[in-house]
Amino acid sequence: MVTRLDWTAIATADADRLDGTDVEIIGFMAAAEPDDSHDYFLLLAEPVCCIGCWPNDPWPWSRCSPPRRWRPRGGRCGWPGAGAVLVDDPAGWRYQLRDAG
Repeated sequence: MVTRLDWTAIATADADRLDGTDVEIIGFMAAAEPDDSHDYFLLLAEPVCCIGCWPNDPWPWSRCSPPRRWRPRGGRCGWPGAGAVLVDDPAGWRYQLRDAG
């Protein structure tokens, strides 16, 4: 069963309880740099204004690691995957969506 994860759960750390479970989150893709496809991207609650313009606070982010390269999508989109809580991540990310897509 897939659990719909909302951004409030991420912002308040309630999403920690879903570590290792199948989740889906709806948000906006944000790529680190311009390219036709990406190995990973961030999924954010709000759209960014431009490439690489990410929020300063890493907690409301979800780093998505799809099993293959993905083309950027415009607008809101849903991403299913395995939820993971990151501990002491060097980049400061708190959550990751593994095998997203």
